[in-house]
Amino acid sequence: MSQATPNKDKTLAVLREKMSQLEQSTTDISNFVDTPDTSFLEPDKGQKKSSDDSISQQAFISNADADDIAVAKKETYKQLRHKITRLLSKREHSVAEIIQKLSQQEFSTSDINTVLDKFVENGIQSDARFTFHFVRNCMMKGQGLSRVKQALKVHNIDSSMLHEALDELEIDWYSRAYEVKCKKFGEEVETDWQKKQKQMRFLQYRGFSQDQISFAITESPKDESYRS
Repeated sequence: MSQATPNKDKTLAVLREKMSQLEQSTTDISNFVDTPDTSFLEPDKGQKKSSDDSISQQAFISNADADDIAVAKKETYKQLRHKITRLLSKREHSVAEIIQKLSQQEFSTSDINTVLDKFVENGIQSDARFTFHFVRNCMMKGQGLSRVKQALKVHNIDSSMLHEALDELEIDWYSRAYEVKCKKFGEEVETDWQKKQKQMRFLQYRGFSQDQISFAITESPKDESYRS
């Protein structure tokens, strides 16, 4: 019996030590689960510096892009100035006509207007001057007022500009109708009805009014009494 007791006590001591170790392990595991390591979420100083460098690099790239855009825009304006100058050196052009021509060359309407406005402000381009030359050229080509008005619609010309041009040119549309008729059919007054109808259709197509046509095919331009 004396030997069994010490062995039993020794066994109990070993068990107590094992239980103590088990409890300590359980506590460590619980602490690990309850308090997770979040240090990996906090960037270290090296990461912060790298982030700052990245932002600086992006800012540099943005500034470089802005400079490239400014250079490209400047070149676009230069090309537009050259093209507008060439157009106006050949003959007068309306604003609408210039925009239409340059838009076909893949320039934006905004860029065209920006450059063209300077030409207008400095009097290099003028819709009023264009209208004057346009009406005079149409008249010299044997076109009547109706044809002129129709042709001007695509140029977005204000009616006041047309009236100013007509007042300045002082065109005698009756005489012009007669001259156009004589150039095509001769001075002799036609008596054949079908041939007279042909003359009337021709002058109507040219843009002359009914009164002007009647005068041209029946009267001499020296007869002022026919005009209203």
